[in-house]
Amino acid sequence: MIARVTSKGQMTVPKNVREFMGLEPGDAVLISMLGEKVTMERIIPLDELERVPVPEEVRTMSDEERQRLIDEGHRRRWEAKVRRESPDWQPEDDDPT
Repeated sequence: MIARVTSKGQMTVPKNVREFMGLEPGDAVLISMLGEKVTMERIIPLDELERVPVPEEVRTMSDEERQRLIDEGHRRRWEAKVRRESPDWQPEDDDPT
């Protein structure tokens, strides 16, 4: 598919892509860059997420400890994404932990 960019830097997401991603007017998307690749993901609104109970050990953490935990999770997901996008990646390469 080809989409054109307007003079204001705007672009229309093709209908079949919007339908595939479940995008509706007003939805937010996360745009990520990795090297020369750009990906787009729908951001799920909070009201669509199930409420998950927060373990006691997380509730009693300091803000700094919680932020370190979040940053570590982001780092792990980013590294997994980089591995999956490597030309040599095989599904069995992913660590199940």
